[in-house]
Amino acid sequence: SNVAATEGLAQIIGEPFFRMLWDLETGHMTMAGWAVMFAPFFLVMFVSRRMFSMSPTAAKATFFAYAGLVGLELAWIPLVFNLPSLFGTFLATTIMYGGLAAFGYFTKKDLSAWGKFLFMALLGLIGALLMSIIFGFDSILLSIAFVLVFAGLTAYKTQAIKQIYMVNGGAGNLAVFGALTLYITFVNMFVFLLHIFGGRR
Repeated sequence: SNVAATEGLAQIIGEPFFRMLWDLETGHMTMAGWAVMFAPFFLVMFVSRRMFSMSPTAAKATFFAYAGLVGLELAWIPLVFNLPSLFGTFLATTIMYGGLAAFGYFTKKDLSAWGKFLFMALLGLIGALLMSIIFGFDSILLSIAFVLVFAGLTAYKTQAIKQIYMVNGGAGNLAVFGALTLYITFVNMFVFLLHIFGGRR
């Protein structure tokens, strides 16, 4: 049950800290939990505008902060999905992601036209996801749509980063920006593939 899962996770990471994020009686997130859930999104929105004006130290610190917030956000996954399912989905995500990144890097086709369409689609899907959370409905089709959008973004972003590097080299925290961008697409692809194919405990 939801309550049992939250109690198990509380024992793993420490009950006082966990109670800040989850209500152990209801199994639902607290306001702090919701803040942690959406903090990575707003952090990325902030960083995307300032990454190339940051110092290298600040850029790296921001990347690690984002990774830490994502870790907190996804800490429930091992309690909901069984380990063979997690391993299989991670392997499938890695293969799929590697293929898409290779396509974006080596293709001669200009993928720049994909950008606006994919970002508009992503915003629409985020809105639909918020509605699903608020009204309590679940949809595999929504997860499939997210996987397709992040698949397209993987190829598009890989090509865009390659083109920026060819023009400017590694200046302006490009390595950190590229790592952050591709990390985001990988993690989200994994989560939504897990929702589609993952075996629950």
